[in-house]
Amino acid sequence: MLPAFNAAYEEIDQFLGRLDAADGDKLCYHPGALVPISGFVDLRLMELYVHGWDMRSRLEPPAHLPPESWPVLLDLLPHFLGYMVVPASQEEGRRYRFALTEGVVDARDLVVEGGILRLEAAGQMRAQVTLTCDTETFLLLLWGRLALETAVAAGQISIEGDHTLAADFSRWYKGF
Repeated sequence: MLPAFNAAYEEIDQFLGRLDAADGDKLCYHPGALVPISGFVDLRLMELYVHGWDMRSRLEPPAHLPPESWPVLLDLLPHFLGYMVVPASQEEGRRYRFALTEGVVDARDLVVEGGILRLEAAGQMRAQVTLTCDTETFLLLLWGRLALETAVAAGQISIEGDHTLAADFSRWYKGF
């Protein structure tokens, strides 16, 4: 399977290598939506990092995302979240704050609004629940590779605020 994967991506790499900067905004087909050509570079990075983790986590646990991937995956998350469908049962105006403690140290809010999710820098708005974890745990959770209950039980995530809302998040949010 690996030789077929490498051959298919070699074709994509050759195609992308023939493009110039002006081609980056041209739309092309992807099963999820029409995506600018430059988006395929993002998809490639995500696939290498996240799917690489998927394979390593089964073959050589415990697997980790390379720290150099963290800023890239953080930058890609808002784009991918825009494609997620939020269940109708979710109330508007929910704000889940993630306080990141290691790696990229900051706070990000996952906001449910208008039937969509968005990720933004934590600001003055009050969050109903705060989840504290390191950057890798946050990424694995939001990319759907780690269940909230598992991370809490392992001591990787602590919860402050509305625990019911955190449990509810765990039931409907499955990542990508």
